[in-house]
Amino acid sequence: MTQDGGHALRVSVALCTYNGADYLPAQLESLASQTRLPDELVVFDDASTDDTWRILEAFARQAPFPVRLHRNPQRVGYSRNFEQAMKACTGDVIFLCDQDDVWLPDKIAVMLRAFQAPDRPLVVVHDAYLTDAELNPSGFRGYQQIQDGRFTLDMWVTGCCTAFRAELRPLLFPIPHGAFDHDVWIHQVGRALGRRKLLPQALIYYRRHEGTASHWIQDPNTKVSFVNVLRHYVPADPRVSIRIRLDGVALIRERLLQTKEHLMGVLGGSTALQGILARLRREEEALRRRLRLLEHPFGLLRLPGAVRMLLRGDYRFFTGVWSFAKDVLTV
Repeated sequence: MTQDGGHALRVSVALCTYNGADYLPAQLESLASQTRLPDELVVFDDASTDDTWRILEAFARQAPFPVRLHRNPQRVGYSRNFEQAMKACTGDVIFLCDQDDVWLPDKIAVMLRAFQAPDRPLVVVHDAYLTDAELNPSGFRGYQQIQDGRFTLDMWVTGCCTAFRAELRPLLFPIPHGAFDHDVWIHQVGRALGRRKLLPQALIYYRRHEGTASHWIQDPNTKVSFVNVLRHYVPADPRVSIRIRLDGVALIRERLLQTKEHLMGVLGGSTALQGILARLRREEEALRRRLRLLEHPFGLLRLPGAVRMLLRGDYRFFTGVWSFAKDVLTV
C-alpha cells in the first residue's frame, strides 16, 4: 500500500447524491473495480425522491469496502452537502465523487502516487474524458477544452477530478458558501499554498447531461471556439469576481494565521508559511490594482495601466492575455 511518513495512506471517497438513480449504479461499480480500493465510502444523499437511496443501501450490503450512508431530511444543496461529506471522512486523502461519472480502474492508485511525490502536494486534480449522457465519448478532454479557449489550466477546478489531504481541512472549513462552491474553494486554497498538482492523465469519464451541476462555456461535446469564449467572457463584469477573490484571499490569510502551528507541520516550517503569506500579498495587490484600473469608464483610457500590469506580471493572477484584452477593449 502507498506509504506516507511511515504509515499507509487511508483513502476516503466523499460521494454526494441527489436523484441519481439513472447513473449511480455505473459509478458505484467503477468504485468497486478500483485497483486500489478506497478504505471507506462516505455518502451523503440530499433527500432524493427516486430510487437513489435503495441503490445505495443495496450497494452498501455487498461493497468490498465499508460504506457509511447519511440521508439529509431536507435538501441543503450541492456544495453544502459535499462539505458535510468531507467533514465526515476519516481518511488521510479525500476524493470527491459525483454520482454520474465513471472512474477508470487506476484512478485512486495514480492519484495516491501523485500525493507521494517529493513536493508533497495537498490538492491533486486530473484530466477527464468528456462524454454525453450515455457515456459516448465526445473525443474531447477537459484540459483540451480549457486550452482551446486560450485559458490556463488554473481554470480547471473540477470537483469530480479532485482529491486533497485531510490535513488541509482546518484551512478549508467552513467553506464560504455563496462566494465559492466547495471545489473552487479547495483549489483556491491549494493554489494559495503553492501545493496544487495537475496530473496529465484522464482518469474518469465525465458525463455531461442536462442535470449536471457544473457547466463549461458551451456544450463540452463540441470544440470550444473563439466565438464561444467571447460570448461567455466579454459580457461578464470582472469586478464582481475580483471582489469575491479579495474576500477569499483575506479569509485564507486569516485562517493561515489561526492555524499556523498546525500548518507549519504540514508545510515544513515557518519559512514556507511566510512565503505563502508573501504570495497572498502579491495576489491581493494585483487584484486591487485591477479594480482601480477598471474604475476608468473606457477601455483605451486603461491601456497605460494595463500595460504596466502586464509588464509586472499581474495578469498571471487572472486569465492572462484574455484579461488584458478585456480591460483595454471593453467599456
